[in-house]
Amino acid sequence: MLLHGVCIFIVALIISLYRKINIGILLLSGLFIYSIILRNPVSEPPLDLVLIILSCLIGSNTLAVVGGYNIIANKFEKMIIKHPRYTIVIATFASYFLVIFSGTSYSALVIMPVIASIAQKVGSSPPRALVCCTIAANSGSLCSPISAPMSALKNALEPFNISLTTITLVMFISTFSGISAMCFYNTIADKKEKKERNVTNNSVVTNEIKNNVKMSILLFACGILIIFISGIFSQIRSVGDNEVKTSWIMAMIMFSTSVLILLLNKNIKMTDVFKQESFVAGVNAIVIILGVTWFANTIVSNNRNFIFDVTHQLLTSHEYVFGLTLFLASVFMSSHTAAISTIHPIAVLSGMDPLTILSFTPMGDGIYVIAISGIFSYAMSCDNTGTLRLGKFFINNSFVASGLITTTVSTLVAQLVVCILRMVC
Repeated sequence: MLLHGVCIFIVALIISLYRKINIGILLLSGLFIYSIILRNPVSEPPLDLVLIILSCLIGSNTLAVVGGYNIIANKFEKMIIKHPRYTIVIATFASYFLVIFSGTSYSALVIMPVIASIAQKVGSSPPRALVCCTIAANSGSLCSPISAPMSALKNALEPFNISLTTITLVMFISTFSGISAMCFYNTIADKKEKKERNVTNNSVVTNEIKNNVKMSILLFACGILIIFISGIFSQIRSVGDNEVKTSWIMAMIMFSTSVLILLLNKNIKMTDVFKQESFVAGVNAIVIILGVTWFANTIVSNNRNFIFDVTHQLLTSHEYVFGLTLFLASVFMSSHTAAISTIHPIAVLSGMDPLTILSFTPMGDGIYVIAISGIFSYAMSCDNTGTLRLGKFFINNSFVASGLITTTVSTLVAQLVVCILRMVC
């Protein structure tokens, strides 16, 4: 059964890379071959994970369509014009915190054209600013309480009762350190490359700010706060003798937030939400996550004993192998959520310490190595200098150096934070 699954996955991966077909669709088709034709059992689909991602996607895009992100982009624009020396710093942390707030890395798309245009106006390098913005967005999604990677991580570590607070703390400190190191590297490099350019203070954000937008932002922020609080206090999730799953709470709150925003803004229709560019990109990501996670869960559940025998000694004795495997999985799957959903359950099954698993999680952000996902393509389209591009062999692209700095520093800091947690607890 394992050989069947491995062969199907390899074929799907090759077709995905060469024909640019969504690997999730290919693996969902592969499940039909694996189960119906080859007569192997199939596990339950990861509906909870898909539910969380879909609800957060609708919530964040509802806020986007009413103009919530335009207000945020305007604030960042004014900051950059006021402090042109810190363009890359502002671009990096603006993207990072926006993604933490919204729960999806695609929310950074709204500020990328702003950053690219203003960077050129104030004399900074647009490619470097866009690279920092993109890498920071991916890192931000690893520590947002409503993001898909965080949901996958929480699901994997749920049997060990590791709280959402602990997971968020470790991921925030580590990724914040990682993007700070990347930001420092690019700021120094930018100063060396800087050339004289005309500086103007013309506004770049021209999208209309609609009514009740500030109240919509407040509603969305309250929704995130309620999710975070419900993750900390189990009493909130208790209904009678039963406890409502955290994933269900997240989905219900995000859908409710979207409804309230739509009711508050009568000129906005639900169809406008579905037309958002980031929504389309998000649906594409959902298909990848569904296909990869369902396929991987099926293979793991059907070969549980064999996988345990092979990986137990290896992963418990050589923990770095888990980190490298997670990194390579994210590279080839082009999704940190899919990588975490696939590799973390194997590590849990092998008996790895849950805090050790958590400390290696930043290694799951290796999607910049091939850089073919939507956010990288959009970043390249925003660069009018033409220097931000994929290399002939993909891996020699403009994002790799900054991405490797971020991943390395984030992982080392996560290891340190986990060591401190063990000492304190």
